[in-house]
Amino acid sequence: MFSLWLRAGYLPMGVWGGHDDALFLRLARNLGQGQWLGPYDQLTLAKGAFFPVFLLLGKASGLPLKLVEHLLYVLTAMLAATTVLRLTGMRWLAAMVALVLVFSPVPWMFEGGSRVTREPIYQVMTLAILLISVRYFLLDNTRPAVGLVLGVLGGCYWLTREEGVWLLPSLAILLLPCVLRLGRNVFCKSWPALAGDLRRMAFPLAGFLALVMSVNAVNQFRYGIFRNNDFRSGPFADAYASLARIGHDGFKRFVTFPREARARAYAVSPAARELATYLDGSQGIEWTKASQQYPAPWGCNESPGSCNDEILSAWFVWALRDAVAAAGHYRSGERGRRLLSTIGDGNRCGLRQRRHSVRQEAARTHAKMAQSLLERWLGRQHDCPWNLNALERRECRSSAERTFRRTGERLPLCDQQPH
Repeated sequence: MFSLWLRAGYLPMGVWGGHDDALFLRLARNLGQGQWLGPYDQLTLAKGAFFPVFLLLGKASGLPLKLVEHLLYVLTAMLAATTVLRLTGMRWLAAMVALVLVFSPVPWMFEGGSRVTREPIYQVMTLAILLISVRYFLLDNTRPAVGLVLGVLGGCYWLTREEGVWLLPSLAILLLPCVLRLGRNVFCKSWPALAGDLRRMAFPLAGFLALVMSVNAVNQFRYGIFRNNDFRSGPFADAYASLARIGHDGFKRFVTFPREARARAYAVSPAARELATYLDGSQGIEWTKASQQYPAPWGCNESPGSCNDEILSAWFVWALRDAVAAAGHYRSGERGRRLLSTIGDGNRCGLRQRRHSVRQEAARTHAKMAQSLLERWLGRQHDCPWNLNALERRECRSSAERTFRRTGERLPLCDQQPH
């Protein structure tokens, strides 16, 4: 209660973000008006649909959004404490877990603590999925309802963020005992036990697929696209990958598609040339300015030399979608799909002849990196000067060792410390 009281006094902050905060509010408003996610444009399927649904449910509760988020976080902390208690039987450890989670400073951070973003609910679902997985597969594996809840929660998680796949390795660790038990049952031909394990794993899978496929089906009905997010798969992901693979001279940190690569894409792909007016015009300049005002790792206001007046990768995905829309191809899902597919296919075909040179350049870069690391290691291990290459360092080391064995003295050349 004390944590909730503290959180209630932390006021939210209105931030205009056409691709973030304002987008979530717009999608939630469309849902509330019975229009699903609203008219189709470049942002309709750019982010998951669950957070707008959560905003709508929070409004229906009559409570402030940030208080609803923190209430769910506190309940998840209590779930963590009870799970630890059931696993260990140690009351003091369960109380410590609850105390640490409830008063963690993370919910008060700017990104999730004050803005209308997915981070707070994302943290809650991440922790809840891991805890319910422990309960279902290790403690309450005879209760199908727990498995269904786990699957539905996993579906909500999948519909919240684009990079939901990072949770799978953690879940794989939890599922490892079940997988080993399945293998043992197959090896021992214990078919009744095998059927029970498969049935136990089917409930979460059913809940997950039911929710995700339902959203995909509604998107198919509304927009003609059987997909819930454009970033995981589909023409946009293919086009982005194709553009990011275009070779260019010199490495630029945080830059996926620099001006040089854009020029090469325009030369071989008429579809890519349709984006030139936006990416190389005044709107593209605004994107470079937006990325330069943020600190690392998102921007480079602390290291201006790393920007090179380019659109950094964190912003390029949105600049690309806006460029396709500015070219008039995001009025429907089919038109956007056609242009993005053409960009992906055209660049793959037109730039295939460049792959060999790109691979050679990559090999040379890797060789230089390896040589630099080797020279650094040799210089530190044997006190040889930095201005020698690897062969000269090896000769320096051998000469120093021979001199030391013969006279007990080191060569002055090898006594120099690297600068």
